[in-house]
Amino acid sequence: MLDACRSRRPCLSGACPPCTCAAQRMFVHATRKFFEPPLGHFLAVYIVWRKSLIDCTHLAAEDLYGPTRRRLRRALADIRVPAFGGFDISLNEHEARRFAPHWAPHVLIFAPTKLSGRREERLREWFLGDARTPRPILIKRFDGRRVGRAYALKPDFGRRISLKPRLSADGSRSTFSTRSKPIFGRERVDLALALDRAGLDSRLFLWGYQLVQFRGDVEIVRISPPGPSIRRS
Repeated sequence: MLDACRSRRPCLSGACPPCTCAAQRMFVHATRKFFEPPLGHFLAVYIVWRKSLIDCTHLAAEDLYGPTRRRLRRALADIRVPAFGGFDISLNEHEARRFAPHWAPHVLIFAPTKLSGRREERLREWFLGDARTPRPILIKRFDGRRVGRAYALKPDFGRRISLKPRLSADGSRSTFSTRSKPIFGRERVDLALALDRAGLDSRLFLWGYQLVQFRGDVEIVRISPPGPSIRRS
């Protein structure tokens, strides 16, 4: 399939570098109007769900982003917040082998609202952490830059190595941190096959938004508010 990919007839495989780069550029372009002056208040929210982690031997049989997508939709419906963004995946391991290596799907979404204390608390209740996901949610104020939006659909995937706590020069103990490396060998092949099966469109996340095409251009636009509140399970 990848060999047959052409600019006028793209393959749309999730493992195709040209198609992935084109999707990244499309996403940045389609979200441009949300970040033109005057810039509204947007948040960048990074999420990984502990129950979506995939054992290294099971990658071929798993739906890469489906479990996290469904969980996130329910969470956003519960707190009544729209969002758009993209999915990513990394190969996670610990330098001291404190947990088994695994694949970790995660998502970066942009939410055009201030998360009040209660809303943020409820969102975090949907994505609780554990030893393998000590920071399941990270929320930051987003400045709207193109490079930040492009990161939501970045075309490269990495190996994240969790580091043991270390003592700093002042004697304090470091907090949880990671080191990134490229993915090589069999894992790279397994991931490419899984991404190909998932398809390129599986990386886009929209809740309360829609991707529309008009006169040869594309744009992500707001649609009707998300559905009613949903209970967690």
